Amino acid sequence: MAWMTFNITHQGSSTTVSLVDGINCNLVSWAPSVSRERSDLLAGTSKYIPVTERVIVNLFGADSLETYETLSWILDKAGRVGEVVTLGIQLQNSVLSAVVESQILGTASGAPLKAAAAFNSLLMVYEINGLTLNFTRQGLYLGAINTVAVTAVANPAVLIATMAEELDVIGPTKITVDLDEDVSAPMAGYVVVSDYHTDKITIVDSDDMTAAGSSTISDTANYALGDNVKRFAADAVYEASYSFPSRLTGFDSMAILAVVKNISTTNAFRLTAGVESDGLVAYTRSEILDTSTTDARVVSFGVLTMPSGRWDKVLLKIDYNQYSATEYMYLDYMVCVPFGPNTQIVPMVEQISRTIGSSAKVVLDHRALTAKSALATFESGTDQTHLSAESYAYIETSGEKIAVVFACPDGAKWKTLDAAGTGVLDVGFTAVRHKSYLVPQ
Repeated sequence: MAWMTFNITHQGSSTTVSLVDGINCNLVSWAPSVSRERSDLLAGTSKYIPVTERVIVNLFGADSLETYETLSWILDKAGRVGEVVTLGIQLQNSVLSAVVESQILGTASGAPLKAAAAFNSLLMVYEINGLTLNFTRQGLYLGAINTVAVTAVANPAVLIATMAEELDVIGPTKITVDLDEDVSAPMAGYVVVSDYHTDKITIVDSDDMTAAGSSTISDTANYALGDNVKRFAADAVYEASYSFPSRLTGFDSMAILAVVKNISTTNAFRLTAGVESDGLVAYTRSEILDTSTTDARVVSFGVLTMPSGRWDKVLLKIDYNQYSATEYMYLDYMVCVPFGPNTQIVPMVEQISRTIGSSAKVVLDHRALTAKSALATFESGTDQTHLSAESYAYIETSGEKIAVVFACPDGAKWKTLDAAGTGVLDVGFTAVRHKSYLVPQ
């Protein structure tokens, strides 16, 4: 088999060594390693584990020693923080139009290259025969990029990008949430990204929920989703419920979030989300809505599993810490997300830096070919603020449709507002996805 391209490249200096140039280097032996999916998804970033490649080459010609030195230098760089080295391959007669790449993470043993150079007196050059390169690389080869932009609409909304195709192998996906313009205040909330049952992601307005004993209060001043919110006093245990218009089916796990506000400075509330199926009720862990702030905030209840795969209702149970008929909490809306292998609920911290007058965005960048780790940032003008742990920023998808929900209150306001604080911010997003391969095609 012949190779058109087989390169090892140090990205920072653009230094490349071709292992098939036929002048200084000849590929003797290589059988591509094939990655497998992780058994523990908390162990790393990509769902596919790194693999070790064993490549044997002969170096010859007038520049053989220089090539050997360059290879040693590049592979040494691969194992260092802040350095990026990639393996690029395109087979002869490949079905693909371009090189596929995988990031090299370092030599397999951590040891430098070792080889003996011999002087060929006939050709009057040095030769290094049987040089073995053992290195570890990321599990996937990344190929062509598919980019889809979704038009901005008033938040919150279920935004859906229709990609060019459904992938056989998950592809690293960069998500840029476009906030249309600058935001008015520090933000704290969640970005939901999923390619799983995207048509069943549901934003539940509290106006559409029933809760015996609660009050419905107009809150247009704070841009409530349906103009109203549900109010719960610290004098009873309540259960708010919403019946899905049609029973949801086809999945057995659901993530639930609620956008709430505790306006009491002395009384905490205990919140518990739940679901109902065929009369059977299951609840999440309880979360405490404390008195640290009276601003709106998003509570994530984790993931509930319903083995039947049938979902009739979503519930929210509200309990109080100390009895009081004059201390309240508010509920504006809930978000119900079918939870699949590629669903990510990304938390955002509160502190942000922003450049007034500049469009803002939240970027979840896997950086699979450009850095050692993923990065979640808020960007406004020249300001860039770290938003979340790197493990949350590494997004992989395979479905034809990718959904994003931007659930992020704005101080006391239920929705993210524009820089002037006088209008609801339009939110769109752009998905940039690599097509991935387990072996070069």
